[in-house]
Amino acid sequence: MTTPPSAEELATEMSEEAVRFIEFAHTQGVDLHFDVVSMSHAQALAQDMRAVLADREKRLRLAQWLGAYLGEVIRQAVPNSAWVWSPVFDTPAVQAARGAVHPMAQAVRFVIDEADEGLEIYVATALATLGGRSA
Repeated sequence: MTTPPSAEELATEMSEEAVRFIEFAHTQGVDLHFDVVSMSHAQALAQDMRAVLADREKRLRLAQWLGAYLGEVIRQAVPNSAWVWSPVFDTPAVQAARGAVHPMAQAVRFVIDEADEGLEIYVATALATLGGRSA
């Protein structure tokens, strides 16, 4: 089991990773803005990249950036939510008063396992679960 980072370290790391995904998206001509509306663009980019990235390490990096981006979109839309360490998946999760969601695990399923679950649906479901605003 990984030793979890402090809450402050985790929040900083996830924010930085999400920005890396936005910067990477920008190099691919995709404009993302930490909002639910951008999920279709994030999903299309991740699908395109998983089709061309054969190296597992590069796919894992993409999944990490994508998971952080998903989590930041959710965290920013849900009042009083925060990044926490989840012992369930031994990864960061976003927690609010109504529960927690695991965007890093979702990103791994999407990028590494090539699951067809839509990221838009995941984020919408997460927001409904946690009580966030959808737009």
